[in-house]
Amino acid sequence: GWLKFILPIIVTIGGLFGVYTWIKPTVRSWVSDKISAYCHANLPFDIEIRDLNWTIFLPRITLSKIIISPKAGQVEGVSPILIEKVLADIDVLYLISGRLNISKVYIIKPDVNITISSNSGDSSKISLKASPLPVPMIFQTLQKIPLKEVVLINPHVKIQSKRSEDKN
Repeated sequence: GWLKFILPIIVTIGGLFGVYTWIKPTVRSWVSDKISAYCHANLPFDIEIRDLNWTIFLPRITLSKIIISPKAGQVEGVSPILIEKVLADIDVLYLISGRLNISKVYIIKPDVNITISSNSGDSSKISLKASPLPVPMIFQTLQKIPLKEVVLINPHVKIQSKRSEDKN
């Protein structure tokens, strides 16, 4: 009697686990490729994500070992930015209602090194060679992202001043 009840449940759970295990690497690769392609085409830096993972029951997306590299000739004074991990918690109630809402993003151990060069007569600044940073577009885009809170955990930011010698 009980085998007729338990067997379909075991087969269903096994099948779902198999599909999840088979689809997950494909989705990981697709998302990483899409992020890389978008950054390469539209931003002055490239993003490499070494590992991407997610959980279903307590919805969370985890990005690990992220490298944000300025493109050669487009951004000066910023070394590649290393981030150990980014966790994005997804709000379950919004997800049930069919909307995506990120309740909190944790950026864990970002390592940022900025070198500010100061030439005689020039103000200290980070140089964007190709084009200025599109700040209005960034803020318009951020308004569309359903994000409530960003938390930095153990950030390491090093700002170095590199002064050129005066020739007087």
